[in-house]
Amino acid sequence: MHVDEYAQLAEQYLSRVQHEEYLHYAGLKPGLDTGRVAERFASLFTREAVQERLDATGDSDGRRLAEFAVNGYLERGLAPLDRQIAEAEATAQVECEGGVVPFRSACRQITLESDRERRKAWSRAIDDCLSRQNRLREERIAIRHALSQELGFTCYRDLCETVSGQPLSEHVQAAEAFLEESDRAYRVALVRALELAGIAPEEADADDVNWMMLRPRYVRPFRRDRLIRSARDTLRHLGIELSEQHNLRFDLEARPQKHPRPFCSPIVVPAEVVVVASPIDGLLSYLSFFHELGHAEHFCHISPELPPAQRVLGDVGVTEAFAFLWQHIVCNPEWMRLALEVSEMPHDFVEFVRLLDFWYFRRYAGKLIYEFELHGGSVGGAEVSSRYAQIMGRAVGVRVSPHAYLTDVDDRFYCVQYLRAWVMEANLRRMLQKRFGSSWFRSTEAGDWIRSLWRKGANLAAEQLGWSERAPLDTAVLKRRFVGKS
Repeated sequence: MHVDEYAQLAEQYLSRVQHEEYLHYAGLKPGLDTGRVAERFASLFTREAVQERLDATGDSDGRRLAEFAVNGYLERGLAPLDRQIAEAEATAQVECEGGVVPFRSACRQITLESDRERRKAWSRAIDDCLSRQNRLREERIAIRHALSQELGFTCYRDLCETVSGQPLSEHVQAAEAFLEESDRAYRVALVRALELAGIAPEEADADDVNWMMLRPRYVRPFRRDRLIRSARDTLRHLGIELSEQHNLRFDLEARPQKHPRPFCSPIVVPAEVVVVASPIDGLLSYLSFFHELGHAEHFCHISPELPPAQRVLGDVGVTEAFAFLWQHIVCNPEWMRLALEVSEMPHDFVEFVRLLDFWYFRRYAGKLIYEFELHGGSVGGAEVSSRYAQIMGRAVGVRVSPHAYLTDVDDRFYCVQYLRAWVMEANLRRMLQKRFGSSWFRSTEAGDWIRSLWRKGANLAAEQLGWSERAPLDTAVLKRRFVGKS
């Protein structure tokens, strides 16, 4: 198949998959039929088609298409099992304290539960549900390793590292070093926050920390009824009129089976993009919504003239960096004063936001270290789940349940993209502040410059900013922020 024809079909396939995933995770459809979509585009994922793409990786576009082909090959082989897992999760019921709620609702409820004993009850019920699902997820890990070997790779980790060009082992070394060098500063901040929350640090576990970090905070300034207006006004100051963006829509309706985590669906880039969320009052709701808005604005502004490999298969770390840039606007005191009319900052706001980012980055550093081991050939069982609890416990500073050792995992080492994005966003934000001032988010000139980057897609924007996908993770800018040293 000619490369241009392959790229066009790849774009059509991705559009169908995005639409199917939107319907399912927005709670509009119980089943996930990506397998049926893959069968319609089976010619993209035959052994011959995949090998043809692997043999044509001389440039960036060729490498993107090869990565797409390989991942599609795996997804097609995993589709029947993925459908079972999605249906099991969507239909699962959690029994707790005499009540029954959908599994996804329970995962959202536990972060809202202020009573520690009730939180523990929810945790036990969720763990029981996860245990029943883990057999399917262990089977998925095993099949993925086998499919990777069919394509000539030693394991799934080898496939990801070879096809993506990511220096995963060097990223792991950087993550290990960051955890070691930031450990004391993190634990001091964590203990102080736990004590302020009324939780004895020596008794705390991951459910306590998750509640402390993810529960609704700062409800008065971050009201749900102000969310869309604040987003609209922020975009307007940058020269973007939300009402004129007919390619962007918001799905904010509450549904029982809606996924608890907001997400962005780029169904057709740049013609049809959807942000899905279930907003509530509080800082975290704003942070997650603005994160997905950052994704959406990037996708909506990508030039339709770019070839598919640059429009829909670009460096995902770059779009995550733009998402983090938008997310961090919410934490800016000047933005809060202007957009939310906050006259006086909450006394512990700056300290909490710093700890939140610190916790997230350490958590994802731990995920990378664990997933590097998992995808090296491990399948499941007590040894692997125990290793998950050990690595993640060290990262977040408290005891971690082993039951999420297969659900707290993203395909394709996506955790690397988050880690890269945190670093890239910190550098991009400093660049914006240097060029346009600390209130860059109220500058149409800054908006023009950002849109010029968005139009280039991800790969060309990365080149312009000097971001190399193949460079080892450099955490110096974050060490300076969290620890005070590089």
